[in-house]
Amino acid sequence: MSNNDFFDYLAENLSKSDVYAAKAIGEISAYIINYRVSNGLSQKEFAEMMGVTQSMVSKWESAEYNFTVEAIAKIAEKLQCTFEINFVPEHKYYNSVTTVSNQFFVALIKSSPILKDTYVGQEVA
Repeated sequence: MSNNDFFDYLAENLSKSDVYAAKAIGEISAYIINYRVSNGLSQKEFAEMMGVTQSMVSKWESAEYNFTVEAIAKIAEKLQCTFEINFVPEHKYYNSVTTVSNQFFVALIKSSPILKDTYVGQEVA
């Protein structure tokens, strides 16, 4: 499958909200992983600190968890950080997205349960 076919498939089968959700979940998961690793914590140790199971941390980190705003707020509180939700006009969002490499989109799809389930059986170039 060529990159053009790949992007055509995405355009035909994914809604904007699917892409927005996958991006947000990926960013949250990446933050959690970076926090845990940079603090030298195992998933088990991090889970204890957060008051959740190691299985939940695994879900968070693998982007298999559909975070609610309340869940994000609780995570932020425990990590002593804040979070922001930004609404960006689509023309500005899409202009910035076009500068991102194809590899990012491939990695995003492979790591996101929302996108991966939609793209099952398709070969990613």
